[in-house]
Amino acid sequence: ADFRKADIRFPKQLPVKPNMDRSKYCRYHRSHRHVTEDCVHLKDAIEILIQKGYARKYVKEGERETNEAQMAIDARYR
Repeated sequence: ADFRKADIRFPKQLPVKPNMDRSKYCRYHRSHRHVTEDCVHLKDAIEILIQKGYARKYVKEGERETNEAQMAIDARYR
């Protein structure tokens, strides 16, 4: 629901190719191209959720301040 509120759309499922590594699966893309933990697109979507304030309920108050400070530092080096 938060993905929709933040205007993040899930990608269309890509067709399965015969040479794909079936041991890798991305739940975000619903495909066997890479594992979910390595999904750059999912990480970008989560970053958008954080920036728009939809992820606040998943972060403890003390951690939130630390994360916001780290994001400010990271933004300077982009």
